[in-house]
Amino acid sequence: MSFSLITPVLTPFNKDMNIDMESLENHCRTILKYVNQILIYGTSGEWPCLSLEERISMLRTLSQCIDPEKIIVGVHLFNTKEVMRLVDTCKEYSIRTIISLPPLYYKPTEETFQRYYSLLCEKFERQVMIYLYSDVQGYEVPPHWIEKVIEEYENITGIKVTSRDYKYVINIMRNVKRTRNNIRVYIGNGYYATLHRLSGGDGVIDIFLNVIPQIYVEIAQGKIDQHKRIIEAYDIAQGCSLIRFCKSILKSIKMYREDTTRFISREVDHSKVKEFLEKFNTYLIKSDDKNLTER
Repeated sequence: MSFSLITPVLTPFNKDMNIDMESLENHCRTILKYVNQILIYGTSGEWPCLSLEERISMLRTLSQCIDPEKIIVGVHLFNTKEVMRLVDTCKEYSIRTIISLPPLYYKPTEETFQRYYSLLCEKFERQVMIYLYSDVQGYEVPPHWIEKVIEEYENITGIKVTSRDYKYVINIMRNVKRTRNNIRVYIGNGYYATLHRLSGGDGVIDIFLNVIPQIYVEIAQGKIDQHKRIIEAYDIAQGCSLIRFCKSILKSIKMYREDTTRFISREVDHSKVKEFLEKFNTYLIKSDDKNLTER
């Protein structure tokens, strides 16, 4: 199978911090001209800052304007009851794939880790993905925890691993593919996108797919030398909140109205945004919506 590109979509907000649905719809429609799927309510989408009702509203809106089969929905919440309600909503709107972090605040045991994903897999019969992000979770999930879950549930079809330690990613990938070769393993850090492709990984889910997706398209097509541009993107944004930085880029090209975040983020260095725009001008995401220029 090909090396897949999945964009973890940002959540645009207005000045009053309400969701800017118009910008969200346009951004998602535009992204899907470049990538295989989008992921909503991921880390890049500020999932802890969104209420359950807002998620349901966003999902309703997006499922009406783009193919629900192209949407992966993050169902991680701190409250299992609300997780189950969101899963029901995904079924209602014909979503094919959901993804979830394991429990966060209350660190799970091996038994409770397995019970959590059992609940998801039994509730949602289509496709379930596991999301591992040790920096957020505060712990690394041992590979054998995952092996037991994927042995029992065939509807677990993929794993996203976000880690600064690529050895951990490789360890996860080798173990799960030894258990079930059809499990797709995605890297959640674009810094390792090309390495992951060369190592037999199945795709990348990275924040810069929101703004410069064409570079990733070319890497997926085998133009490995383009990876240096991803490194340059990360180097320019060093020291910035990547979410706020990418929103500032989208605001500059009139894709978003504001670069607001709901979490307290540091102010963006606009000289870095300008440098990024100049360096990646030919690779920036482009919309066909003529109304954007009137904003």
